[in-house]
Amino acid sequence: MKQLVILSGKGGTGKTSLAAAFAHLAHDGRSPIPTVLADADVDAANLELVLRPERIETHDFTGGSVALIDLECCQGCGVCERVCRFDAVQSTPEGYRIDPIACDGCAACVYQCPEDAIHMQPQTAGQWYRSQSIYGPLFHADLYPAQENSGKLVTLVKQNARLLTLDTDSQVVIVDGPPGIGCPVIAAAAGADLAVIVTEPTVAGIHDLKRILQTTMHFRIPALVVVNKADIYPQGAAEIEAACAELGVELIGQIPFDSTVTEAMLNGEPVTAYRADAFVSIHADSCEATLSGFKVASLEGGSVASEELVTCLWDRYGAATGLPPHPNTITFDMLRYHAFREIAPRTPAAIIEIGFLGTDRDLLTGAPERVAAGIVAGIECFLNPAEGETPEQ
Repeated sequence: MKQLVILSGKGGTGKTSLAAAFAHLAHDGRSPIPTVLADADVDAANLELVLRPERIETHDFTGGSVALIDLECCQGCGVCERVCRFDAVQSTPEGYRIDPIACDGCAACVYQCPEDAIHMQPQTAGQWYRSQSIYGPLFHADLYPAQENSGKLVTLVKQNARLLTLDTDSQVVIVDGPPGIGCPVIAAAAGADLAVIVTEPTVAGIHDLKRILQTTMHFRIPALVVVNKADIYPQGAAEIEAACAELGVELIGQIPFDSTVTEAMLNGEPVTAYRADAFVSIHADSCEATLSGFKVASLEGGSVASEELVTCLWDRYGAATGLPPHPNTITFDMLRYHAFREIAPRTPAAIIEIGFLGTDRDLLTGAPERVAAGIVAGIECFLNPAEGETPEQ
C-alpha cells in the first residue's frame, strides 16, 4: 500500500481538482488501480462536491472537553472563578456556570474544586463519514465551527482510510490535504510515501511553496511540485522552476489556465472525466493518387450519440465540399483511434479524414474554408439539430 498526499502552502491552488483527477484516472485509466480516497481538509472538506459520493456511514467526533458545574453540589465558594485563566467561569444569580466557548478544557477548576462539583464533559466537535464514490471509497469529515483538534480528526480520517485499504487489498490511498503547514498538514502528511505539492505563480504561492517544502523535507517525505495556472504569470512560473532546482525538488508539470476546470467543478466532475459536447479529430488521408473522398468513423461499439455525430459529419461535410464518401477505406486504426480512450467515456466522438492528399490536394490546400465550413456544419448539425432535419444514417 502506498499513500499519496496532495498539499499546498496556501488554499485555492487546485489540490482538490488534482486529487479528483487522480481518483478518476486511477479508476478509469488504462491500468486501473484500486484506490481509497481521504479528504483531510476537515475545516473545509470539498472533495465530495466533485466526486458526489453516497454517504453510507456517519460518526460523531469527540474533540476536547469542557468543564460543567453541578449546581446541586456547588457551594458557591468561587475557587473555580479564581483559578480559571480564561475567564470561563461566570457568576450568575443562579450560581456559577461555565461559558463553553471560553473554556479551554484545562480542567484546573476540576482539580481545585473542594466539593468535586465540577467534571469535564466531552464535546462533539464534528462528524466523520465513510462514503462511496464511483471512483472508490471516500473518508471525509466536517469539523464544527470554532472547534479545535483538527489534527486529531485528520488522523482519524486517514486511519480509517488506511485500514480499509489494508482490508480490501487496495493499492493506494489518495489524500486531499489541507492548506498551510500547521498541525492538520502534519497529520495529513504523516506516513505518506509521496507528497505532490500544488502551487501557483503568485508572490504568495511562491512564498508558501517554500514553506511547505521545508515541512516535507523536515519529515523526510519525498515531494514533487506542480504549477497550476502556470501561463497566467510566466515569470512567476519561472521563479518556481528556479526555486525547485535550487532545492533539488523535481517540477513534474505546469498546468495552463483552462475554464474547463471550472465548468467541471460546477458540474461536480473531475476535469479528466468532464463530458465535452463533442470531440472531433481531424486528419488528412494518404497521398494515394487513385482515390478521392472522405470518411468518418467513431469508436467501434461506441455510443448512440457518437453515431449521430458521425451521421451529421457524413452529410454536412459531403454537401459543403462535394467530395464523395469513401467508407470502404475506414481502417481498424480509425475505429480504435487512441484518443477515443483518452476522453470521458460519455463524450460523443468522431474521427474524420477530410480527403486524400494525392487526388484531393487542390481542395484541401486551395479551399480550406470549404473544408472548415463542412466540419463546422457537421458539428452544428449534431449540437443543434433542427426539428425534422436530422440526416438519415
